Amino acid sequence: MASIENFHNLDIRVGKIVQIQEFPEAKKPAYQAWVDFGEEVGVKQSSAQITELYEKGELEGKTVIGIVNLPPMKIASFTSECLILGVYTDEGVTLLQTDHETKIGERIG
Repeated sequence: MASIENFHNLDIRVGKIVQIQEFPEAKKPAYQAWVDFGEEVGVKQSSAQITELYEKGELEGKTVIGIVNLPPMKIASFTSECLILGVYTDEGVTLLQTDHETKIGERIG
């Protein structure tokens, strides 16, 4: 079981996708995403396995939730610096969203 301290160690924030590219080198279908998490964190890149439910063109400018303090992970020739959060469904991964207006960089807790 995870403890509340484990949860508090995660830095989870609201971000906005500012750039998205195809990622043909990935073993599983994915996009390369650059996400702006605000002034304190800045822009981080992520390999996002969200190709089943999202077209590349609809993702730029989309608000996402991400963990920004995980260690970088090398995926093929790309370094993923954050984890964009989503829900695994039968159709594919759907991104987590807030149901009210939020600013990029705001913390999730």
